[in-house]
Amino acid sequence: MKIIPFIKSKMLKVRRKYIALDMDIALLYNIEIEVFRQTIKTNANRFTKDGMFLLTKNEWKNLNINIETLKHNSLPIDGANVYPYAFTAQGVVTLNGIFHNIRVVKINIAIIQAFTDMEKEADTN
Repeated sequence: MKIIPFIKSKMLKVRRKYIALDMDIALLYNIEIEVFRQTIKTNANRFTKDGMFLLTKNEWKNLNINIETLKHNSLPIDGANVYPYAFTAQGVVTLNGIFHNIRVVKINIAIIQAFTDMEKEADTN
């Protein structure tokens, strides 16, 4: 798998920002989503409001995510009270200070490159 194209295929635009969802970052880090989310909740004070935010019900529904992906990741499909965290490039950089291992650093470099590529592509369109 080519990592940057894969990451770009998972990136979405919410609140006029490109974001990566917690489930996709956890998958790339090879960390269970429950462990990832608990770690994020424990360290929420490290993030700016623009770096990481919880999607609203309407934002989640509007993303029109593949139902099979949701079932695989144990995320709410509809009517649930818990929605995914969204991370901007700034939030991904913050993750380096929370998950201390070389795999995370390498993945985060690729994620930041994907964010940069997406912004460049948007500027040229």
